[in-house]
Amino acid sequence: MTHVMIQSLSGQTIPSSVPTSNFLLKDKQFQIFIFDILFAKRLKNMMMHM
Repeated sequence: MTHVMIQSLSGQTIPSSVPTSNFLLKDKQFQIFIFDILFAKRLKNMMMHM
C-alpha cells in the first residue's frame, strides 16, 4: 500500500490527499520520505488499535 502511494507521488499523478506545492515538485525524494514515515506511523497505530 505504501509503495502505491510513493509511485503515484514520484510519477505524474499525485493523490488528492497530497498538496501539490512547489516544495513537493522541487524536493520529491524528501517529500516521499516524510510521507512514507507518516504513513508508516499511521499504519502502526491502526494495527495497535485492532
